[in-house]
Amino acid sequence: MGWKANCILLSETGGPVFAKFPPHQPEKARQVLAALGLGNATLKGETDFLEAIYLPDGDIGIGAYDGGLILCGVDIELSEKESAKKMVDTLFQLYPNATILELGLHSVVNFFHYKLWVSGKIVRHFAGSADDGLVSNVGEYLPEEVPHFKKSEMRDGERVFVTEHAGKKYEYDVSAYGEELLFSVAGRFFGGKLDSCEIENLKIDLFDPPNSSPFRRKPWWKFWR
Repeated sequence: MGWKANCILLSETGGPVFAKFPPHQPEKARQVLAALGLGNATLKGETDFLEAIYLPDGDIGIGAYDGGLILCGVDIELSEKESAKKMVDTLFQLYPNATILELGLHSVVNFFHYKLWVSGKIVRHFAGSADDGLVSNVGEYLPEEVPHFKKSEMRDGERVFVTEHAGKKYEYDVSAYGEELLFSVAGRFFGGKLDSCEIENLKIDLFDPPNSSPFRRKPWWKFWR
């Protein structure tokens, strides 16, 4: 454990669009940025999704591929963020039938957030943190979540997830286990759990958004304020 993430994944078909690591299409990425109101963003260079999955310094990362899209550096927190909502709304204008997944992780406070949209509708939103506990539990369990919840149990009104490794039993509250759930849910875009895929093979362009951009994120030291 110990990952961080602030990104949005998009699949036009809802399937594992990134499983075979399709080539990045820079011109398509620019077109999407323009639609998001970031046409004046300055290109800083190229990186990969492993490096860009969490961008703490205000940069925006974008990877555009055949049938899919990745946006990195999105301001995703426990409360609803207008910047993330604007991005998703605009993406559905470009891809009306897409499946979109918001991802947020921060290991310092066991923050996790995943929100799955299908054709413009939220079908699942699960989020929480060590300080706040579970703050959102919207929708039915996704197929990727079911095996995990089957191994969990309720104790005094709190859900406990139970795992076993090398003959030893381990128990986690929802905030500590949220990362594992997120990895599994994101797997529908990769054909396998997010933390088990070679996501460094997905190329991402890095941009510096204009200061006036509504998508410019807070400095990382204010992320939890």
